[in-house]
Amino acid sequence: MQDAGFTITKTKEGDNPIYEVRYSNGAPPIIAFSKKYDDPFNHNQDFAAVMTCSHADENCPIILGATKRIALTYDDPKAFDDTPQESVKYAERVQQIGRELFFAFSKVNQSLNN
Repeated sequence: MQDAGFTITKTKEGDNPIYEVRYSNGAPPIIAFSKKYDDPFNHNQDFAAVMTCSHADENCPIILGATKRIALTYDDPKAFDDTPQESVKYAERVQQIGRELFFAFSKVNQSLNN
């Protein structure tokens, strides 16, 4: 996602590293790490659920506590693994995800400041 313009800083090493992700100098960082839905770190109400794969979007119709649901589903570039198009398809997907996340985060930040 750094290739798409995000600033990513690892704040904790180990089996499950923690990252600060920034999409704008003026916005607070997004804390990112691998976690389950019911991890105590996650908000349990008044949050936006971003669904990034069609399987999750189709099979998780209700996200308890979410006030917003944003479906940003992507074609998995794994279909191009071990082909001459592999690096191009992964780069395309990074740029697509980056653009859409920048847009989504800017809208969330905008609504928090209004």
